[in-house]
Amino acid sequence: MIRRALLPAAAALAGLAAGVLLVSVFPPSAPDSLQTPTAPRTLGLHETEFRDERSMGLIAEVDRTAAIALNTTGMVTASGCASDRTIENGGVIAHIDAAPIVALATSTPLFRDLAPGDEGTDVAALRQALRALGFDVDAEGRYSAAVRDAVKEVQRRAGIAPADGTLRLSSVAWLPSRTVAVSSCEVAVGERYELGSSFVELPGTLRSLRLVTGETTAVVPGDRTIRLGAQEFAMPESGVIDDRTVLDAVAASPEYLANAAKPKDSPLSVSARLVAPLRVVAVPPGGLIGVADNRCVQREAGATAAVRVVASRLGSSFVTFEGDIPKRIRIGAAVTAKACE
Repeated sequence: MIRRALLPAAAALAGLAAGVLLVSVFPPSAPDSLQTPTAPRTLGLHETEFRDERSMGLIAEVDRTAAIALNTTGMVTASGCASDRTIENGGVIAHIDAAPIVALATSTPLFRDLAPGDEGTDVAALRQALRALGFDVDAEGRYSAAVRDAVKEVQRRAGIAPADGTLRLSSVAWLPSRTVAVSSCEVAVGERYELGSSFVELPGTLRSLRLVTGETTAVVPGDRTIRLGAQEFAMPESGVIDDRTVLDAVAASPEYLANAAKPKDSPLSVSARLVAPLRVVAVPPGGLIGVADNRCVQREAGATAAVRVVASRLGSSFVTFEGDIPKRIRIGAAVTAKACE
């Protein structure tokens, strides 16, 4: 009786032992989520655009502090001067004894009254100022009927009387550029202004902007577009901006005015990118072979392909190929080439 009862228990123990033996000999495989990942041996390549976008610093070359003087004497009855503003070519800078004074940006300061038939460097400079204001006058020649009509319109807009097309020196003030920033106002409304004294102090004329020394070696060669606030300008490959139109626009920007208040030679911060983007391929460090100017990658089939490293960012090198771009390259431990062919 006892023997019959022990038989099922013995059988169960034997089955358990057999199961343990099977588990020991044939352990169960781990789930996929716990499997040790296999390192990739190749990488597919895809070409993309590279504009080398980055922040840059520009140093402003500025002439000494200048001043604007008026060609008349009298009581200041209205003023267009404010320390947080700019003065524009063609704008009214002041009213002296209620008579408007218009600011004109000319390459040669105006020094006499001008009327039809006059000629000289000051007439040519006046023509430039009128053309900048949008008037259809020739760049050279005498004080013509077209110049007279343009001056008459400037007088009408400013409220100068009589608006007869004769430019009277007492009604104009000379600007060194089309837009100037105001440093300080020297005479307030209600004060008397004396002929030839300073009416407005300027921080100086912006003559050029140059890339901070040393940055030219850190960027990809090529013409760039730079952004300053909401404006965009061309940055020549030389690293120097000397275009007068661009400089005047920069000088009038709030970013430049704020930077001008900083210590001397503080770089003006701008963002820049290549005008013509490069077509590049991103390659991880483990896929590059060689050093310095002799770099390559190893194709999936084993041969090497020469590359030029353009830049390195976020753990990848951006490269260009001298020939065709491989569909796949070897990376990591799969790279067997020791040097570039």
